[in-house]
Amino acid sequence: MTMDVQAMVLEKLALHSSLKLDYTHMELSTKLDDLQLDSLAVLDLVYELEEHFDTSIDVSDLHSHLTITDLIDIVNVSLGAAVS
Repeated sequence: MTMDVQAMVLEKLALHSSLKLDYTHMELSTKLDDLQLDSLAVLDLVYELEEHFDTSIDVSDLHSHLTITDLIDIVNVSLGAAVS
């Protein structure tokens, strides 16, 4: 499941970033604020991830200093909470 989460997060980040990014070349250590995501893009991203994985993500866990790895971890934790 983790690889599916990573691939989906990268794909969605590339779509929502104002930069023209190829998600296959994104570094996991990249901070979300470096991807030029505005607050609406972040909310859209979270909504799409929640819909795709049928889970709930606490938006209070999200901030611009998160890395892509942090976001993947947040999604994985939400999935673990959803399974419990």
